[in-house]
Amino acid sequence: EKNIKNESSSMVALDNFLTRPKILDCLPIDNEVWFPALGSRSEIRGVVGSFCRPYALAELQPELVCVSKTGAVTLGLDADEICNSDAFASLSWVKDFVQKTKESSSSLDDLFIDLDGSNEFMNQAAMLPQWSYASCYGGHQFGVFAGQLGDGRCLTIGERQNYELNLKGSGQTQYSRNGDGLVTFRSAAREFLAAEYLHGLNIPTTRSLALWASDLQAWRAAPDGTNYAAPERTGLLARFGTALSLRFGTLELAAARGDSILLNQIVDFALDTIFSTSRTGEASSKRAELVLLTADRTARLAAYFDVFGFVHGVLNTDNFCLAGEALDFGPFAFVETEYDLSPNLSDRTGRYRRTKQVSAFRSAVAHLGDALGQHNSGHIFETLYENRRNELWCARFALRMNEDNARLALTIADAILAVPELDFSNTLRKLILDRIVPLELSSSPCVLEYIDRISRFERDHPVSAHKALEYALNFLNPVFVLRNSVIHDAIESFFATEDPADIQLLIEASSRPFDHEWLQKNLPSSFLEPSVQGRIPGQSLLSCSS
Repeated sequence: EKNIKNESSSMVALDNFLTRPKILDCLPIDNEVWFPALGSRSEIRGVVGSFCRPYALAELQPELVCVSKTGAVTLGLDADEICNSDAFASLSWVKDFVQKTKESSSSLDDLFIDLDGSNEFMNQAAMLPQWSYASCYGGHQFGVFAGQLGDGRCLTIGERQNYELNLKGSGQTQYSRNGDGLVTFRSAAREFLAAEYLHGLNIPTTRSLALWASDLQAWRAAPDGTNYAAPERTGLLARFGTALSLRFGTLELAAARGDSILLNQIVDFALDTIFSTSRTGEASSKRAELVLLTADRTARLAAYFDVFGFVHGVLNTDNFCLAGEALDFGPFAFVETEYDLSPNLSDRTGRYRRTKQVSAFRSAVAHLGDALGQHNSGHIFETLYENRRNELWCARFALRMNEDNARLALTIADAILAVPELDFSNTLRKLILDRIVPLELSSSPCVLEYIDRISRFERDHPVSAHKALEYALNFLNPVFVLRNSVIHDAIESFFATEDPADIQLLIEASSRPFDHEWLQKNLPSSFLEPSVQGRIPGQSLLSCSS
């Protein structure tokens, strides 16, 4: 096997680049031996997950498509070393276990072995460390509590640099229900790009490490939302985050089952590992502290979504993690010209459309609070969110922070979105950088008021105004916007040619969305402009099927 570099540039063996997740030593895990032939399990109680293996990898035969350089650096790895590692690229270090499992057993009964090390293939096979697991959680989906959900197609396979590393699309788990445990390449690529772009915008988010493609087909409802099923090429995504395993729904499920012991264990672990706070005091006070800390991080995330015009599309509570990082990107979109964007074709009531998105955040925090006996958490979120949002909107417009400036900024944003011909991000950047006012807004009172305020700010406080403008342009007004139409074209290009060049170019652009000089030099002009075709089902508007 080839090796991968760590932070100190010393070489570490591939099978040692992950460590055992801390959660396994602090919270209960279901260790009943399970294989896909047994089917999913509807009631797994008293645990936060179940040990499981990536059973689909031998069938997938995935081939590495791309690696996130910035993601690798965050984990203390070298992207070039990863790409040049045959073992990593082919995932042979994982697949060996699955293959040897099949070869070592002539019947399902042979696989029911003691976990005390007595079975030779469990001891000696070159395999994933014996700590891969699928998380167990519940959650509210489209406003209705769905009971037990869990990771039906992904596994946490280890930990590195205090991040959990997760494989999505690795096969069925105890929580797959009627699913096949696979993820389409289209969905994996979209999530890879979304996570890295949000990181490039400095939005708290889970991250991407690597993306693989497979020739294996999975049947899915068509991406354009029509009812017929069609074969889609599958893929595999390696992603990581601070606490991928701990969702709002983890606590909701424990509370719904009346499991106060597990609930308190999760609270203690989250306070210690995510927030690094003391675990002393009564259970009720620790629950209140966790709600407050989580509400604050979630309010920050909601404010970032609002100021950048990001619409997640599926804000069910199982898609919220306690660490306050954006998670599970499906039919997302960035606002271009639509005032009330709803990119999810499966969201027929518009529950998660742009103008309802903050309500979805509030509801999620309220459900978390209810699970922990803190029934004012929704109001706590509202106050925290309003403060975060006002700060960001003032900063995006290079204005001093006060409520009057925040109202003005929001009014201008609404005015831009009220004109279908205007692209949201491009119009804002031109207005703030060059004072270019589009003809459609030339007589708008709010725009004229902004020009007057920013001019007075620059005249009366030139140093502060210059710093505010630099910050606005370098951190809050991107040159490059990750548009669904561009993602679609890059994926289709890969399907047609097997060349991931366009996907890799999008990854690089996503890591530097404010770098005007590099973007102008290296990106086609079509990557920087809105789609002339508008929103198209299956391209810019997508269903939840993935």
